Amino acid sequence: MNKTIKLPINYTLATILRINDQYTPEEIAFNKLDVLIKNNIDTIRKDVDKLFVILKKYSIGRNEIEEFVFEKINYQPKNQTNHEK
Repeated sequence: MNKTIKLPINYTLATILRINDQYTPEEIAFNKLDVLIKNNIDTIRKDVDKLFVILKKYSIGRNEIEEFVFEKINYQPKNQTNHEK
């Protein structure tokens, strides 16, 4: 049985990404949030690419930036769902 996912009125990108840890892929798809999750992950990765261009002269790598961002929003990309493929 799928359950409805209720988002706060002023949800953030981090709120959306944390849904992966709280609900099953089926529940996420049922609530049509899978595309939103994928789009948010894509946005973060584009932003990381922009930061990398700026910070590479300081020997800061793309992975370091991505890990930092995901850690700050408490998101674990290791637990990829089918939304991230």
